[in-house]
Amino acid sequence: MPVDIFKSAVQLNMFHHSGISKRNRYHFKNEDNLCKWEIMNGLLEKVELEVFPLRLSYLKNIFFNYFRRWRKLIVYIEEYLLKRRGVKIYDIEEKILGKSSG
Repeated sequence: MPVDIFKSAVQLNMFHHSGISKRNRYHFKNEDNLCKWEIMNGLLEKVELEVFPLRLSYLKNIFFNYFRRWRKLIVYIEEYLLKRRGVKIYDIEEKILGKSSG
């Protein structure tokens, strides 16, 4: 990614949004490096979104927010099961959106 985007994303604590930029290109020597990047990127996103370090108040808020939005949990479970079966994320999105539109 361009240095300016990287610096800005880190300074603004918004690295997780930097991937939206169409100017980012990721090159990995092998699939192992890609997997390491995905893990590191996922953890960094959770730190920026203040998921880590886990706090009891965070867990309580999650519970109460999703208790009211229980239908969304069903969509998340469906997504998880499809992903476990090897369905690509863009196909999952189409399946779930297709069910809700008609």
